[in-house]
Amino acid sequence: ADCVSTDGVYCDDAVTPIAIDPCPSGYNQTAYDTCCSFVDTSDCQDVAEIYAVSTTPVPTPNATSNLLSDPSFEGVCDGGKPWVKSGDTTVFSYDDTESNSGSRCAKVSNRPQSYNGIRQSVTEFIIPGKTYRISACTKLVSKDDILVMVKVSVKTTNRTDYYGYWSETSNSTHWTCHTVTFPVDSEWPVLDANIYAETAAAETQ
Repeated sequence: ADCVSTDGVYCDDAVTPIAIDPCPSGYNQTAYDTCCSFVDTSDCQDVAEIYAVSTTPVPTPNATSNLLSDPSFEGVCDGGKPWVKSGDTTVFSYDDTESNSGSRCAKVSNRPQSYNGIRQSVTEFIIPGKTYRISACTKLVSKDDILVMVKVSVKTTNRTDYYGYWSETSNSTHWTCHTVTFPVDSEWPVLDANIYAETAAAETQ
């Protein structure tokens, strides 16, 4: 059929324009390849970095699988992977005299700062929009009623968020266990993610 009128390329109303916003929520496209925050105009990201796709396939674990390596500390403790200490002076070892399940536990001592503890990288498993669950049991060597914290830090191209945060008062008489479920609410690609434990007081073992 003939066009009643034309814009020189298409018949009028033959093509419906669709507006595509390449920027995540809270950001505005200020240039062809740039998104900047509504709140802080100096906070800008390159569109190509925002939607960069890794060539390494991300594992898709089933709903009940444990994503951690050596989660019950039954493996070899060599001061390296999979569990890594936080802090130059921190002493991290496996203790055969205590355990909540299995035959031993992780012992962390010589902690001059409250954030000194142990951590493990979970970067390859953290996917924005997915939900995860953390379960942990803690016990102190001597002090009582000290908060022990477990959380996951997720660094993206935009910021660092903390998920699954929980704190539970621990003591030296029995194991204290806690479980928390959390979604990773981020639209940005994950660059680095770690699960780690620390206490509210330094020098606590």
